[in-house]
Amino acid sequence: VVGNQFFELINVTVLYRKGKVTQNGRVMGIVPAMQTRVAMIEKNVLKGTLRELAENGQKIMLGEGLRENLGLRYGDSITVINSRGDKQQFKVSGSFSSGNRQIDESLAYVSLTTAQSIAGRPGQVSDIAVRLSDVRKSYPKAQQWSNDESAKVQSWEQINASILDVFQVQDMTRYM
Repeated sequence: VVGNQFFELINVTVLYRKGKVTQNGRVMGIVPAMQTRVAMIEKNVLKGTLRELAENGQKIMLGEGLRENLGLRYGDSITVINSRGDKQQFKVSGSFSSGNRQIDESLAYVSLTTAQSIAGRPGQVSDIAVRLSDVRKSYPKAQQWSNDESAKVQSWEQINASILDVFQVQDMTRYM
């Protein structure tokens, strides 16, 4: 692990509602200062900043496809509903485009404590992301860490297997 390049997060399955339009998706709770040391998501931000999520207030950064599907503009309110039916209002503070339509139409970022509140799991996280100095060592490192059976550990290659398969097929067809 390179320095303190890791971050804790929590993923929560939710429903998004704006007026009569409802869409399922996922809220990812992050600590922006930690997230930006590991993942390069700031380059995907179209409007707003991740830092705004850490400020007071119920702020949410939506995937651009999700924002468009719900007909939302920056500053609009959106309702987030958890699996227990609890509702919370948020202000759209920004949007991002990851380049993956499925992600951009379902994912939103909020602060870690806010997502923990949505999930009803204060102080808990669902994932810890780690940045290694050499991404090629992610699989052996995941194998090493998975010796501790109390946690599920996956390498970058395992998490992104479907994306890697697409690239492999593209490469094969390119050289046929």
